[in-house]
Amino acid sequence: MGSGKSYWGRRLAGFLHLPFYDLDAYIEEKEQKEITALFLEEGEAHFRALERQYLHALIALEPAVIATGGGTPCFFDNMEIMLCAGCCVYLEEPEEILFQRLAPELDARPLIRHLDRDSLPPFIREKLAERLPYYRAAQVVVHSPRSLEDIWEKLRPLMR
Repeated sequence: MGSGKSYWGRRLAGFLHLPFYDLDAYIEEKEQKEITALFLEEGEAHFRALERQYLHALIALEPAVIATGGGTPCFFDNMEIMLCAGCCVYLEEPEEILFQRLAPELDARPLIRHLDRDSLPPFIREKLAERLPYYRAAQVVVHSPRSLEDIWEKLRPLMR
């Protein structure tokens, strides 16, 4: 959450001349509901099941760049499916940067909407500790990308 998956994914897709899909936006389009509403009305378990269903649907389409939600790799067999389907990239950012990006969006993100600025740093630390084993399974780890070249430099050797 807040690592720049959609931002960099869109740019990478343009560079590679591939379609770009943001999994959260795709879910919202198909369900005709915002992610926040899905979380509030149906709960996280229902959302995660939908997330898995739509991840599989996107992977079945033509080759594309897909930006998933931060929790996507951590549920069901999602990470295994993603690793088998293509190349996974983990955009690693320091906790301080994640805080700067997420603090202004507290109300817009379902997992942090109940937090205030003071409780956000420990939440980020806890989520990263929980999710890091999944994220580190990615074939490519890019530390604090500042340009598309930072990502492409790591990704290029794995492209077929």
